[in-house]
Amino acid sequence: MGDPPYARFIKRELERGCKPISGEHAAKLGAGRIDAFRSLTQWGTISENAIWTDRVYVSGDLKIASGKTLTIKPGTKVYITPDDNENMYDPTVVEFRVDGTLIAEGTASNPIEFKSFSESPQPGDWAGIQVFGGAASASLAYCNI
Repeated sequence: MGDPPYARFIKRELERGCKPISGEHAAKLGAGRIDAFRSLTQWGTISENAIWTDRVYVSGDLKIASGKTLTIKPGTKVYITPDDNENMYDPTVVEFRVDGTLIAEGTASNPIEFKSFSESPQPGDWAGIQVFGGAASASLAYCNI
């Protein structure tokens, strides 16, 4: 009969967030050591169209793939951790790279907020939003960064 769809989703997200391990037991332990926080946050490549609402936590470099769209709804708070768990680009900061399309259009009464998850944010915790390539685009309105 197989697992229900939500069980497959949970398994996939837990595996995605695993930290690789090495040594003699690595092959026996599958995807690696489970890191629940990393599994519940956004990082890596967004390879399907996605919509973010409410609160989203970004714990590593994030890339919107070419031809894909990330839409962030008004009022969403995007918390960015100062630790780069992905290291796709510069390993010292979290980078938010747009190779596809970013639509982040808040309203005057319901802006979108990008903020550090750190209790004591420091300049340089993250590299901001970077748009690359001729086909890439970003539409930002009423965003607090």
